[in-house]
Amino acid sequence: MLRQGNRNFLLAGDVYRRDEIDSSHYPVFHQMEGMRMFGPGEIPGLELLEEGERTEEKQEKHTLLAAQYAEADLKKSE
Repeated sequence: MLRQGNRNFLLAGDVYRRDEIDSSHYPVFHQMEGMRMFGPGEIPGLELLEEGERTEEKQEKHTLLAAQYAEADLKKSE
């Protein structure tokens, strides 16, 4: 999607788990991921990442405010 020049998009896909099938569990469900690229100056004064160090086991995470901003922007995109 990025190579095609898209700056924002949603992707849906199957996710497989090893749950026992019962009235509240099924081993296949769908998950949706959203992606939005922001350019320099599009979100002035907003801290994007929480304080934290990137390691092999863990990456930095976005602040709640940055995630909410991206979510609202994705919902209004064409």
